[in-house]
Amino acid sequence: MHDSLCAVQMIKLLTVEKGKKSRINLIFVAGDRVLKCLNACYEREKKFTQILKYVVPTLSLSLHPNGEVIWPQSTPVILI
Repeated sequence: MHDSLCAVQMIKLLTVEKGKKSRINLIFVAGDRVLKCLNACYEREKKFTQILKYVVPTLSLSLHPNGEVIWPQSTPVILI
């Protein structure tokens, strides 16, 4: 346990929630947990990018005049 907050290297605010009696709850991670969280996000982004590099070029999508995407009838579904 640290003696003071000066030892905390970083704090990441995740969300703010309404609490009781006009108070707010801050949901956050601090110190090494921030680095672990950022690393997990980075790894997830790398995997997602690799999937998109494979999936997007294989799709031939059309755009309806109302803005909706028209999926081809034979589009394969990739489950992750």
